[in-house]
Amino acid sequence: MDGFSIVSILYRAVSIKRGIATKGIFPFKNASTAASFAAFKIAGAKYLMMSLWQVPDEETKEFMISFYKNWLIKKHSIPNACRKTQQEMRNRFEDPYKWAGFVLVE
Repeated sequence: MDGFSIVSILYRAVSIKRGIATKGIFPFKNASTAASFAAFKIAGAKYLMMSLWQVPDEETKEFMISFYKNWLIKKHSIPNACRKTQQEMRNRFEDPYKWAGFVLVE
């Protein structure tokens, strides 16, 4: 069983337990953020990167490229890679709407 299947099953179990009606698994449009987060935590995720609002596609791409470079190439820890990426995005884009929606939850 792959990771997607495990998270899907766990998410359904958490959703049913909490009485949340869902029509689909991803994206989590019809479920509480707590249930979504709980499913990933039960599956073993240490961190979960989320957006607080729908960030424009181009800025999302730039954020993720920068994040993965900081984490995988520059070998920063995940929290430090996220923090470094936020600083880089702050310097590149004046409008926080274009980058500040991303948060890292532990």
